[in-house]
Amino acid sequence: MKLILLGSEGAGHFPRPCCFCAECKKARAKGFERTGPALIETTKGILFDTPEEIALQLNRERIKKVSAVFYTHWHPDHTQGMRIFEHLGHRDAFPERKKGPKKPVIKVFIPKGIMPDFKKYLPPIFYYEKMGWIKIFSPKNKEPLKFGKITVIPVNLKRKDRQRLAYVIMQGKKKVVYMPCSIFEMQFDPLFYNADLVFMETGWIGNTAKARAAAPKTDASHDHISFEENIALAQKLNAKTTILTHMEATQHMTTEKLEKLLLPFKLNIRPAREGMKFNL
Repeated sequence: MKLILLGSEGAGHFPRPCCFCAECKKARAKGFERTGPALIETTKGILFDTPEEIALQLNRERIKKVSAVFYTHWHPDHTQGMRIFEHLGHRDAFPERKKGPKKPVIKVFIPKGIMPDFKKYLPPIFYYEKMGWIKIFSPKNKEPLKFGKITVIPVNLKRKDRQRLAYVIMQGKKKVVYMPCSIFEMQFDPLFYNADLVFMETGWIGNTAKARAAAPKTDASHDHISFEENIALAQKLNAKTTILTHMEATQHMTTEKLEKLLLPFKLNIRPAREGMKFNL
């Protein structure tokens, strides 16, 4: 199993557009960027989410194929690069392609729990299926899906207020858990334990109790996990390695800041970096 973390940002982009604070200026000077959340298993071309920058991410990492795509939920930072299906599947605009074999249809997995959201908010994805570029499947919760020696299992996080998914990726005795976003008040599943590698949302930085007490009920702090809460979840899971991803440009979170915040903890928890590679 070979994994590349294509993007590690959350709902924004770092450096933030039109922001010229010290951190954003420093990032631009270094040519540093953090892009939307995505992970790929490269031996089979299994992609998790399609953020806005997915085409750039695939080019940056010289990815040769995408055969399957799994979605965690419908939010724009996880889906708005879906035009990649047109880029990968369209032949008519390229006369030289018409002579060659037709490219395989990409399998797109939208589990049953989140399918209503996709029908409501993302009708274009069904246009791509109509055009023959993708084939949409809607697996059940915890239905194992085989790709050669690799198994992908969608797991509903069972939040009370919304449908969100994590994915367990397995090959032999190796296990990876990908739950990059919206893990606030999630319910733990036995499949999440004893993992070699876990990708988790970083969470917002601040004193959890004070921030929620001061913020109006409509504030994101009331339905998004905090860094403090997330560390407690990581300690509970106790994976061999935990990678904190889905960082937020709204807090100008840098890798250096996150590394300092992680110093007091003895678990193997590391900040995500664009293009991180893992061979398991």
